[in-house]
Amino acid sequence: MPNLNDSLGPIVCGAFVCTMFFGAITLQLGHYLRNYYREDRVYVRATVLFLYVVHIAFTICICHTAYIMAVTDFGQLGITNHAVQGFLVFQIYRATRQLYLCIVLWTLDVLIESLALYLCVEFFRTRSIPIIVSNPTFEHWFLVLFVGDAALDWVNASVLCYYLWRQRKRAFSTSTSTLVDQLLVYTLQTGLSTRSDL
Repeated sequence: MPNLNDSLGPIVCGAFVCTMFFGAITLQLGHYLRNYYREDRVYVRATVLFLYVVHIAFTICICHTAYIMAVTDFGQLGITNHAVQGFLVFQIYRATRQLYLCIVLWTLDVLIESLALYLCVEFFRTRSIPIIVSNPTFEHWFLVLFVGDAALDWVNASVLCYYLWRQRKRAFSTSTSTLVDQLLVYTLQTGLSTRSDL
């Protein structure tokens, strides 16, 4: 039997961390609903609410999977979703109008999601996390997945922060400058919160 610290421990801890970040995202949604919901366009409001519902389903699936693996089946896997990253790339396009940059970022997002789906299929095929993780080929794919995912989050947040910072320099009033500062903080928080999907 595999060591539980290497197989079930990270899954249970990951479910706790995922639930913690879900609470942070819920606080961000409450702040958005209280302060910005009425001013945004309908499609932005619908996208934010849709992504929140998707994240609710994701958190439920992670917790359910952790329970099934740790209790019900004990030793007998979820996919990260990159919809948030795609939404951030759309926000980059809205802020910059740099179509080629956004096409590159969307392509990277799709490639990383495809790799995550491939690895998930392999998990279900082998029905064993230690077997798949101990395979040297898959070790490299996991490294590519995690580094690529983190790099894409970093690039998304950096590009958004850079363009918001440039807009801040053009602000004519302190209230506009304050709003841009709040958007910078929100962008950094959102970029970090997408890491909860790992």
